Amino acid sequence: MDRLDTLRLFVRAAELGSFSRAAAEAGVRQSTVSKAVAALEAQWGVALFLRSTRRISLTETGRTALERTRAALDAVDGLDLELTGRDREPVGLLRIHASVALARYVLAPIAAEFLTAFPHVKIDFLADDRPLDLVEAAVDMAFLLGTLEDSPHFTKRVGGFDRILAASPGFLDKHGAPAGPEDLSDKPCVVFTTAPTPDTWQLLNGAKKAEIAVAGPVRANSGGIVHEAMLRGVGIGFVPAFLILEDLKGGRLQRVLPQWRGGGIDVHAVWPSNRRLPGKARAFMDFAAKRIGELS
Repeated sequence: MDRLDTLRLFVRAAELGSFSRAAAEAGVRQSTVSKAVAALEAQWGVALFLRSTRRISLTETGRTALERTRAALDAVDGLDLELTGRDREPVGLLRIHASVALARYVLAPIAAEFLTAFPHVKIDFLADDRPLDLVEAAVDMAFLLGTLEDSPHFTKRVGGFDRILAASPGFLDKHGAPAGPEDLSDKPCVVFTTAPTPDTWQLLNGAKKAEIAVAGPVRANSGGIVHEAMLRGVGIGFVPAFLILEDLKGGRLQRVLPQWRGGGIDVHAVWPSNRRLPGKARAFMDFAAKRIGELS
């Protein structure tokens, strides 16, 4: 094993918090990773990890070594790219963070296509609606919705979706379709509480604008719950289009006031500013941007 491979194994073991997971990702035995780390510790004369029967964690010296090693490997990879004009074929484990709804409805289908095109990549989704420390979680890339203010990380807009109104055919048969935005106040609505103004729906129709106060039997901070409530005829929803595209195609939901929409929601790719974006992550970002553009 050459020096660079040894350093890469150390970095991935540190990022994943596991010799066994680093070994599985690299396609080697766990003992190979253990020996690689032991060789570095012997050469540098320091302990890089605190070891227990269940987990490993970096020592203070190990954290310094990780930061410096990442920088060195990024420099080597950057030199390869500069001199060859291209990255190697994407390979290895790609860890992606996104909200539960974005991961389920957008990124998971895109990932299935991506893995067909790049079979040597594996994807580990960390789907969570809570903010995540990308460096601490050893995430290669996150996909975040909305406006990003003063992000400490690198960001790139990869697309966006409108907010649209929709309801189930059964709901519309029972309650009737609103003739205009003002009628929404008299209809049961499903309120998505993570929206910028959840109880006041701000709608656009060309140069026309409307702000409508709404209420209903269900409020939720989960896109999945809002989606399910809409499918079951609980009320009209005002949601990002990606949540319901397949249901609109299949007739399970119908557009309401289709000439009216909400402001767009941007999708951003985000990655730690202290490291170069891996080729596998860049390949997925570009692939996702193309597919999101086709969905929008």
